[in-house]
Amino acid sequence: MVIRAVKDGIGRYDPRRRSVPCATLNPMRTPCLLLLLALTGCALTAWAGPDTGWSAEFLAGAAWNNRSNLDIVQAGHEDLDMDAEFVTEPWREPLYWALRLNRHLPGRTWSLELHHHKLILNNPPPEVDYFNVTHGTNIVSLQHAWVRPRWRYMVQAGVIIARPENSVRGLRAPENGGLFGGGYFLTGPALGAGVGTHLPLTDWLDFDAEARVTVVWVEVDVVGGQAEFRNTGLHLLMGPRVRF
Repeated sequence: MVIRAVKDGIGRYDPRRRSVPCATLNPMRTPCLLLLLALTGCALTAWAGPDTGWSAEFLAGAAWNNRSNLDIVQAGHEDLDMDAEFVTEPWREPLYWALRLNRHLPGRTWSLELHHHKLILNNPPPEVDYFNVTHGTNIVSLQHAWVRPRWRYMVQAGVIIARPENSVRGLRAPENGGLFGGGYFLTGPALGAGVGTHLPLTDWLDFDAEARVTVVWVEVDVVGGQAEFRNTGLHLLMGPRVRF
């Protein structure tokens, strides 16, 4: 059901932020699917080792995004090239979060993570009614961390599964297509690095905190064309980690 009511405030809906799936899947995104499959294979290989434990985390926090170049190409119109300012609005629905599954080995950790990043264009030009990727700019990644007594140092590589929402020159992207017809698209690669720490609470529960930088390349459809941009984000994440 499409929500048409206009409400204001934290955790409330705005029709300009509705999920608006694109119509077609660009064949150039096929390498992203291959990369995702390769990451899954690497994870399974990495986790074959000494049984030193598993854990799962739920993280929340905030993100700050560097200004980036946004290019929009639309048939029958002049190309748009703008200095884009994206914001995340982490506590407005849909929320900003991350889920991570960890395999702990001596001195290192391998992880699979789904990071629900959000990007909202804060300075649209007159031709752009709205341009958001809030359901979201999902970073699916394999991570490796070097673990020290008090700190861990992490690198990650993965792909973006995005659900774009946009209306350009009064043309709103259609509400079908994508992976399984749900409006999600493999849009580009993602890289990141960070540092974190944890506070042990019980034998099975920790409180984790980390800072990371991600760089993602995003290509999404608009009616009659495409939009491309690169986002560099600084993320602060924290939350519980359950060991089992």
